[in-house]
Amino acid sequence: MNIRECYLNYVKENYRDIAFDKKSEFDFPDIETGYTQVKIVYNASYHTLDMRFNGMGNYESIFGKYIYPVLMKHREFSLWKMASSRVIRVKVPCINEELGFIEEDCNIQMEYVRTLMEILSKIDVARMYSERREIKGIPNNDDAVLAELSDFLQDYKNELVDRKEEKEAMGFDAYAKKGILYRLSSMSKDITQMIMTYSDYITRNQKTKLIQSLMQYKNDTEELIKEVL
Repeated sequence: MNIRECYLNYVKENYRDIAFDKKSEFDFPDIETGYTQVKIVYNASYHTLDMRFNGMGNYESIFGKYIYPVLMKHREFSLWKMASSRVIRVKVPCINEELGFIEEDCNIQMEYVRTLMEILSKIDVARMYSERREIKGIPNNDDAVLAELSDFLQDYKNELVDRKEEKEAMGFDAYAKKGILYRLSSMSKDITQMIMTYSDYITRNQKTKLIQSLMQYKNDTEELIKEVL
C-alpha cells in the first residue's frame, strides 16, 4: 500500500471519531470539523498540523479576540497567517512516502487532532465569522448575502451527506458516535448563526428556494442529531 492508503486505513481503524474530506485526492486529506470554514490540515512541507480558519487572514483582531483566551492553556500551539486564512499550528512527526508509514508517528498526530478539536469546541466559531461578516458589510448588501448563503448551503449540503454516511457506518462504536455528534453540533451552531446574522434578509425572502433550503437543512441537522443519540 502507498502512504495514503496506510494513513487512511490506520486512522479509520483506530480513530473512529476522526473523519476526512472524502472528496480530497491529497495523500493527507483535510480533517472535518463540522464547520464549513474550518479544517484541520497536515502540512507536509512544514511537518505541522494546521487548524485552518478560511477567510480570517485579514481579520487579526477578531481572530485574536476569540482564539487567544482559549489558546493560552496550550503553549505548544502557535498562530500563523497563511494567505487569506489564519491557522493554529503544532509541530508533528514527519509522515511521507520516503520515510514510510510509522504507526507511532500517526498516533501522535491523531492525538493532536483530538486536542485541536477540543480547542475548537471552546471557540465561538459561528459568532467569530458573524463579526467578520458585519465588518465586511455583507448583511447590508442583498447581493452579497445571496452569494454568501449560496456558497454556504452548497458546502453544508455536502457536509450533511457525509454525516449521514458516517451515521450508517457508525455501528455501536462509541468513538464514532462521539465524532459524529461533535461535527453535527458544530454544523448546528454554524447554520443557526447564519440564520441569526441574515434574519432581516430571511424575513424578506421567506418563500425563496434558498431560504427554504436553509431552514430545511437546519431541521435535517437536528433530526440527525436525535437519530445518532
